[in-house]
Amino acid sequence: SYYHAGAYDEAIAIYETFFTIMKAIFKEDLFPNYHDFDSGDGYIMLARAYLAIKDDNKAMDNVEKSINYYLSLSERTKSNIIDFRSSLITPFVKNSALTLCFDKSLLKQKLLEKLSAESLQPLQNNERYKCLVKKVQEFSF
Repeated sequence: SYYHAGAYDEAIAIYETFFTIMKAIFKEDLFPNYHDFDSGDGYIMLARAYLAIKDDNKAMDNVEKSINYYLSLSERTKSNIIDFRSSLITPFVKNSALTLCFDKSLLKQKLLEKLSAESLQPLQNNERYKCLVKKVQEFSF
């Protein structure tokens, strides 16, 4: 990938283009977050690329987007199982066999793990980062 090759500006352009396209396709929907099992979610990968070019503010914007994405999934779901499809309007994706399901009880733990990732440690003294950690720690469903 561009990121692993040290081509951070190109990686940023790819991720930003991806999110622009997804927003255009899904409009009002909460679009599926890109997730690569080797690298993590798209917002965190974008944050890491911004950290690599020393743009902490844009990195933090994307960390917030990642965490808020999952918190909003929880808020949209009344049951204990978060099924991404339940928050979609777009019929093609809503009726897809592909889905993201997870138990709400795991959400807080997983988000705190995400925030404690070594790749995000340069942000740990950032006030916005501290507020985000506190928000997740205080999260209840």
